[in-house]
Amino acid sequence: MSIRKLLIITLVVLFASVALIQTALTMYFKQQIESEILSKSEVLTEKILASTKDKVRKKLIEIAPKSGDNSDMRFEFHIASESDSDAHAASNAHENSTTVVKRHVVIDKDNERSIEIISQNAEQIEAVFMAVDDLDNMQVHRQISTEYLTDSASFERFTQSILWSIAISSALALLLALWLTNKITRPINQLVQAMDELDNDKLGIQIPAKGVTELKRCAQQFNSMSSKLAEFAKVQQQIEQKKHLAQLGELSRGIAHALRNPVHTLNLTIDQYFKAPETERIKLEQIAHTKIEHIDKNINALLTLSKDKVDRSTEVPLAAVLTDIKLELLSENIPININCDNSIKLVGLETEVRSILHTLIVNGIESGGENNVIDIDVNTHENSVNVDINDKGKGVNSAIQDQLFQPHVSDKSDGAGIGLYLAKQIINLYYAGDIQLINTSQNGSHFRAMFKREV
Repeated sequence: MSIRKLLIITLVVLFASVALIQTALTMYFKQQIESEILSKSEVLTEKILASTKDKVRKKLIEIAPKSGDNSDMRFEFHIASESDSDAHAASNAHENSTTVVKRHVVIDKDNERSIEIISQNAEQIEAVFMAVDDLDNMQVHRQISTEYLTDSASFERFTQSILWSIAISSALALLLALWLTNKITRPINQLVQAMDELDNDKLGIQIPAKGVTELKRCAQQFNSMSSKLAEFAKVQQQIEQKKHLAQLGELSRGIAHALRNPVHTLNLTIDQYFKAPETERIKLEQIAHTKIEHIDKNINALLTLSKDKVDRSTEVPLAAVLTDIKLELLSENIPININCDNSIKLVGLETEVRSILHTLIVNGIESGGENNVIDIDVNTHENSVNVDINDKGKGVNSAIQDQLFQPHVSDKSDGAGIGLYLAKQIINLYYAGDIQLINTSQNGSHFRAMFKREV
């Protein structure tokens, strides 16, 4: 997972969690406030009703004379509070009520019938008081309920506005975080892509130094490193070219030395050929052909080593190459035993592989010995293919073992000391391998050629 995806997922989860927590807290506080308001409203309603009932029950019935007539006096019954202001307020509060709160009773001064009328109306007066009490209670409840509903709707709108604010602010914060993430990770992605290209040998690649200070610093350091690697690659290429030229120079001197003897021998053979009798000319012709082949082999070795742009991507079947060399050397009358699976192949140039193996096999044959035998074993490993060549010759002289793969080093009278040197150079340069002398004695020598499986 890239750092950009990781940051985006982390920020989305973080902001979503914060928004959910804020929403949950808002709904919780809303429920708490509604519960508190309802509780307070009930308490307040009970207090108002209790106070109203107390005031109504304390009201007095006042009987006042309507006129000054002693024979036919009129009395007016009405609800009066303890203060004149309360009486006036109570009268105004119920003046439009359908319930009659005032009664006029005519009482004859000496008529007992009037007293009975007053007694009969006492129950009606009490009913009037109860009706007034119930009416007040209904009005109070209706007023509180309406006010509560109005406040509840306002509070609901306030809660919705808070929730919308949380949603909008969370979305804006998330968009801002995504923008910042993209701004921060873009230089990192450019740096990663540049490193991949650098890994693919695109040396000297440069990237723009953008972003925060630390990322700019990383981009600048990368650009500097890429430039230095490009310079080092050029220097290394020059060194390799110089090294290659030095090897060619050394090789040229060795081949010149190696060609001098066969050319000199060839000249002598030609001189003798014209002076010799017919019976000896056949032998001289064979000597001349041998020296010419020797010269041709050295020239081909020089040309092979000097080639840089050749196709080394073909598969080389080792069993077929070894069999071909065995057939070529049948005239030497030395048994050659090959132990190689037909499926074993190398990736490279067949002429180079053949030249390396041919040199080692011929070196074993030339080591001498009456009962000389060449045993060749090919084994595969995880990263290499090993070709082990054992002979039963005289072994390698201990005086030259340490310099065996150097040019002009040989223990043979007619050897130029160039074959093993060329073979080692080719396998080192083009096959990431090596040639080693595993052991040697008077009973023979053991050489090993190690080829990398893929060039």
